[in-house]
Amino acid sequence: MNQASAASDFDGVPATTRSRRSRFFVAMSAILLAIVLIGFAPSFYLRGLMPLPSVRGVDPLSQPLHLFFVLHGFALTLWYALLVLQTVLVANARTRWHRWIGWLGVPAALGVVVSAIVVVTFRIPTAQRAGVATSLLLSPLGLFLVAFVVLVTTAILQRKRPELHKRLMIAASVSILGPALARFGNGLAAAGMDSGVAFRIAGWAGTFVIFLLLAAMIVHDKLALRRVLPATWLSVAMPMAVTVYSLLLLVTAP
Repeated sequence: MNQASAASDFDGVPATTRSRRSRFFVAMSAILLAIVLIGFAPSFYLRGLMPLPSVRGVDPLSQPLHLFFVLHGFALTLWYALLVLQTVLVANARTRWHRWIGWLGVPAALGVVVSAIVVVTFRIPTAQRAGVATSLLLSPLGLFLVAFVVLVTTAILQRKRPELHKRLMIAASVSILGPALARFGNGLAAAGMDSGVAFRIAGWAGTFVIFLLLAAMIVHDKLALRRVLPATWLSVAMPMAVTVYSLLLLVTAP
């Protein structure tokens, strides 16, 4: 293999053009982190400083956060913060630091998955008492979590293929963005909208946002490369399928 070939990844992308396009991934990771920080601000980061809608007449601020909610919030924040840091390091050609710090993502991802399972399990009785179909509440979340695990695991295994690795990591991070997007319903409800309507609107809007973020990766390739890399199709296929499934559930929900 000659030096020029070695400088390109398996999709034939020249290494000399990667830095410019890495800015797209920096922007994407920053957007994802911003969504998480804003979405969870009322209920987690700025809890007590921002209004929260009552749940069946009960003020949520009157009850302390369970420890596993705090741990889940910490793991999720760490994951998205590492994502931003890693994309910035790559954009600035700090690949050695990127490789070292990257291994912190393994316990962060494990923490996200384990804590998410505990949180979702805890929510089941609440959903049943509220008359919400448990399958509707859990199925998309569960499938997105599976997508996250598959994409992150594949990204680690394919870490020597940068164009595939970074797309897998971004797509994995988009996959678990749903709960943060749904929390935007807190703002709508606090503004006076019926909480049921507010969170239904947030659910619809959040699902479309996930779809648009995944589509942005395809559009980026088309504009920057004039073709969509196989790495991109591989990265967005699974979360895109779950997104479509989520939309079907929303359409058929009573």
